[in-house]
Amino acid sequence: MNKIKIIKSEEMNKHKITKVIEKKYLNDLLNKPIKIKNKNDISNKPNGFWLSINEGWEKWCKSEMPEWIENSTIAELKFNPSYNIMLIEEVNDIIGAWNDYLNESGFKSKYPKGDSIMCFYDENYNICNFWSWLINKYKLTGIYLTNEGEWKTRMTTFLYGWDCESIVIFIPEIINKEKTIEIKNE
Repeated sequence: MNKIKIIKSEEMNKHKITKVIEKKYLNDLLNKPIKIKNKNDISNKPNGFWLSINEGWEKWCKSEMPEWIENSTIAELKFNPSYNIMLIEEVNDIIGAWNDYLNESGFKSKYPKGDSIMCFYDENYNICNFWSWLINKYKLTGIYLTNEGEWKTRMTTFLYGWDCESIVIFIPEIINKEKTIEIKNE
């Protein structure tokens, strides 16, 4: 069994955690319960509330899809302490978890265990199952893909579509709303 890297949520507060959001929804983010949407349209991304780390999403959008962030504002967030977050810094961080999933689930992937798991569309259902298995097995509140991890995993794993340094959270209580502030989108 491979050991995954887990950090505590308070360690994330040393980073700039942001949510690009339409201005009209900022008040909802600050004052209403956060809803985690359950959508399975992109299985290489687990269901959750996606946040940018160190302006990764903002930078990606500005260079690739600037219209996605036009007329938006940015909320800077802080996390409450003591929640478990999986850290992905290198290929083995996700490959090890995938191999453990294959061992425990009995799923026979056409991509054998090894150093690459570039399975997208033909194994979507099992990737969704993998995310659920991973979150439940390790009692994860989030998964954090570092900038270095994004570059190291992008061509050899199904994390390619994550695009930038980011975190997905699964439990809205991790966000400390009292410390959430609006910052300008420049």
